[in-house]
Amino acid sequence: MKSILVLVFFVALSYGFDYKLKPVQVTKDVTCFFGKSEPITKDNGGHIANCCYVSTVKGFVVIDSSPTYSFASQVYDKMQKITPQKIAFVINTHKHDDHWLANNFYKELGAKIIGPHSLKNSVGKDEITRIEREVSKEAFAKTKVVYPDEYVDKNRTLKVGDTTFEIKALESDGHTDGDLIIYIPNKIIFTGDLLFNDRLLSLRHGDLTGWLSSLEKIESMKWEFIVSGDGKITDKSALDLTKNYLLDLKKEVRAAMDDDVEIADITKVVTLDKYKNVKMYDLLNKQNTLKAYQILEFEEE
Repeated sequence: MKSILVLVFFVALSYGFDYKLKPVQVTKDVTCFFGKSEPITKDNGGHIANCCYVSTVKGFVVIDSSPTYSFASQVYDKMQKITPQKIAFVINTHKHDDHWLANNFYKELGAKIIGPHSLKNSVGKDEITRIEREVSKEAFAKTKVVYPDEYVDKNRTLKVGDTTFEIKALESDGHTDGDLIIYIPNKIIFTGDLLFNDRLLSLRHGDLTGWLSSLEKIESMKWEFIVSGDGKITDKSALDLTKNYLLDLKKEVRAAMDDDVEIADITKVVTLDKYKNVKMYDLLNKQNTLKAYQILEFEEE
């Protein structure tokens, strides 16, 4: 018991905040650290998004650096014990800070960072990011805004050793205005927050029709494994929750609009009760319904 307490003390001394990370091997070359399906809190340190390491003969490629310097350093330490390799590249899937605010850790290691064009200057001068506002000072320590070295606004092929990464900038706005998906042909695809399979999605910065178009693109590609921005499902069923929810949301809001329901009443009419047991339903369903109404109303105009 005493030795365990000593170990906990030294972990706390080294990191300030212990993320209690558990690596999960998805494939022979892909290891992921799955985030918690909940809002950002001091208890989770902002680790609500999935972060993955892809091993190549020329080093690791990291998919989404995630929320803080401390998080990235702890992930890196875990991975060095599994496969000691340098970090070759980091790819940010979109502009939400829980996916990229740890970039500065990898920049210090000399990695090249690639991200979507919408990430450029996405944090205003002197702006306090959502992560900094919600997590503890211990978790946020040493975290600084570092933007990508290269921005992708069209498809980009990245060859690292004998592994080919196809970075695809989707034409339609989906979860955000500039989502990237990362595809290792015929093997695995990383979707960022275009997929949520353990909690309800948020449409606040997204586009309903464009998101569904993006899911069609993902479904049309050939892959064995898929890693979403949230959730641990990595087979074909990983698409089910997001796709079905968006289809139902669009169908029911459209039907209500056809019945002349005004936006002030839409959340009373469209409740999507079949999803009420999905995590974060109470927090997100009403705002998603309002946003869907605004999107569909604009499309009609």
